[in-house]
Amino acid sequence: MIFHPDKLRLHPHLHPTKPHRINLGYSRIAIRMLLCSFLRVLVTGYELLHYLCLNPPRPRFPQHRAHPKPEHARDPDHPGQTTQADPESLAMDTIPNLALAGVSTLTQLYEDDALFPPKNAVIAPNKFLNDHICLHKGDITKLPVDAIVNAAKESLLGGGGVDGAIHSAAGPGLLKECRTLGGCDTGSAKITDAYRLPCRKVIHAVGPVYSHFDTKESEAKLTSCYLTSLKLAVENGCRTIAFSCISTGFYGYPSADAAPVACDAVRKFLLTTDGKKIDRVIFVLFQEKDIDAYHIALP
Repeated sequence: MIFHPDKLRLHPHLHPTKPHRINLGYSRIAIRMLLCSFLRVLVTGYELLHYLCLNPPRPRFPQHRAHPKPEHARDPDHPGQTTQADPESLAMDTIPNLALAGVSTLTQLYEDDALFPPKNAVIAPNKFLNDHICLHKGDITKLPVDAIVNAAKESLLGGGGVDGAIHSAAGPGLLKECRTLGGCDTGSAKITDAYRLPCRKVIHAVGPVYSHFDTKESEAKLTSCYLTSLKLAVENGCRTIAFSCISTGFYGYPSADAAPVACDAVRKFLLTTDGKKIDRVIFVLFQEKDIDAYHIALP
């Protein structure tokens, strides 16, 4: 087959002898659309800049250095003299800090301007609570606490998210022990050894699947998860406990609703007689939505 360039047919709009005409109507529409998009970008940028000026970003969870109380403290009434520190208060203050360096209490976060009290606070500030409650953004499987709380399924046989991460870090021994427990009811919790984890115990709390039709029941079961976990911690001599966010993942509990429930349950327990047996309660957060929710809900 012989190719003849002279017989080649071109589309009329692409023919070299016929100049292509531009449709001015469509061009004007395109220009207007581009201008509108550009104006929207400018307005959005201005609104964002205005918001940042009124609400400057704050640092999130600074690495707060532990400051153990010295053995001899200066007497404020006699600056030239020192007094012997109370051994019981010394132990209560230094041991959790030394073991949990980098985990800041609410008091420390307030001092570092990483946390601010809400403008319309419903609950009055409480120094005891602020000294005992901590926020930490990180991996719960790395914390050398007495007990960590796993957001478990009813079977207690592991799963995805933090549940899978805890089982993976603990090793097969944890799953072997969980098989002997016979599962766990929603709203309750069971305790096991920690195996390869740096903590001593793992508390498996089964949170509720969030129901938009019965929010009261969801709230009651979530509250029960936290209270049961704290009771198990006290019964097993655990003075430091770290909570993962229960039910806020696959179970669909909104973080903005779950955080106040968790904080209220921990607050009420710490103010009881058994609460005095707990040195630190740590809320371990990972996602920004959880961090924002706890910044609003905390005391």
